[in-house]
Amino acid sequence: MVENETRVVPLPPVGTLQRAAKIFLDIAYGDANPPPEVLKRMAPINAADPSQPCHREWFEISSKEEVNPSLRLRLGQKNYPHMKMLLQPSPDLDGYLFFADSHDRHLFTAVESEAAALAALRQANAEITRTIEKQWEQAGVPTFQSYLRRAMGPAEGA
Repeated sequence: MVENETRVVPLPPVGTLQRAAKIFLDIAYGDANPPPEVLKRMAPINAADPSQPCHREWFEISSKEEVNPSLRLRLGQKNYPHMKMLLQPSPDLDGYLFFADSHDRHLFTAVESEAAALAALRQANAEITRTIEKQWEQAGVPTFQSYLRRAMGPAEGA
């Protein structure tokens, strides 16, 4: 029996991360400026050479032991600071896929009067997430949807 080699997934080019982050921030904050901590987080990314690969130290990493960990960049949105850009290895291990992670599934309320506000927050986050990922696809940022289209090939009869 032959053991599978562990393949290291190449990190995306800085230019892809810069493009993805700009789209994320433009949608998440609209006309408002991102908070200082987000701007500080983005400073080394914005200053980096777009043709070079990303650096892992820019991200929160799911596990330092994993060869191909999930990478998170907390960018927030104007009403919820915990929203993140998530990069996960593609199933074929050819690269990382970008996700907008609302990071709100763990929230709950035991107070019924807060339930509507929580539902509204989740709905707003979901809309922001859909908009970001749709614009990423249009800009050529690799997403799970673009991966599926590539993996499935052209539709029959098309």
